[in-house]
Amino acid sequence: MLIALALSIIERVLLPERPMFNVTAGLRGNGKTTALNMISLAALGAKTAAMAWTNDAEERRKALYAVLREGAPLLVFDNIPRGTLIACPHIERACTTDTYKDRVLGVSETPTAPAFTILATTGNNVGSKSDMASRTLNARLTADRTDPENRSVAHTDPVAWTLDHRGDILNALYTILLGNPRSDCAPQTRFKTWWLLVGSAVENAVLEAAETLLSFKEIFGRVEADDEDAISRGDILKTLHSIPWPAMDNDGDPAFTTAGVLEHLNKVATQVRDGGTEEPDMAELRRFCTAPRATAPSPKAITRALRAIEGAPTAVDGAVMILQAWHDTNSKATTFKITRS
Repeated sequence: MLIALALSIIERVLLPERPMFNVTAGLRGNGKTTALNMISLAALGAKTAAMAWTNDAEERRKALYAVLREGAPLLVFDNIPRGTLIACPHIERACTTDTYKDRVLGVSETPTAPAFTILATTGNNVGSKSDMASRTLNARLTADRTDPENRSVAHTDPVAWTLDHRGDILNALYTILLGNPRSDCAPQTRFKTWWLLVGSAVENAVLEAAETLLSFKEIFGRVEADDEDAISRGDILKTLHSIPWPAMDNDGDPAFTTAGVLEHLNKVATQVRDGGTEEPDMAELRRFCTAPRATAPSPKAITRALRAIEGAPTAVDGAVMILQAWHDTNSKATTFKITRS
């Protein structure tokens, strides 16, 4: 991943879309920031620009837009709080466009900025979720001791070593790019140009040097498979599919309405009040269908929750489940069904 990051910096102005790189570890002192500074020194001749992370999305938007307008080649959100799962619409937009338009603070102008800046993050056990998961490549640094900053290393000053050997490092990076044989292959990831110029070059280098297959398509897939939102969505779909709904559609799939979901949840609640127990999956469905700060599900909250996961194919136990909906013009009600393939 770190080599792919370095090549992405070199090729950045040719990339209409580009992934974000997340450098993470289980413990402080593993060298996350040092690794990014070495990459920046090798590719650009200067240490990377680092920015503190903020939980305020509007502040992130302003800061990101300012950096893009400056045309910075690399921006690192450094030392993100432990365990943070990143989901930011502004970073997502910056990864999937070649221009970024926003309002200048204090001025009634919206100039366009180039979005070629490569974005990276660092933090302990930091990851991505939701739409950000499909835009992120993770590099995890590990060490088998509690004080990784004191472990033995080949070079006592890796930053100085990088500067001393910058020519050799650049020569190796350009060799990887020039050795890429796949310029006429079909793109294998959502970042099509990036894969053709960078991803396939790294895959080929790994194959040539180590006779090992590397697939960025699979790597992106693993990141998405670990997405917290996708896992939660899969649990909800599995629970809804397991309920014995009385109605079936023409294809034999169980069909249900918002009223049906509410009736089932109320039935379970009654059984619990009578001394029964609520299974964990049903308790999770109840929480999913309950609006924030509400104490019980409501038809409006259930409809909003189901609409939020409609039409999203989700891997569940080796199959793919999709929640589909259609509006009955006669009954004026929306009917849902879950297909499994």
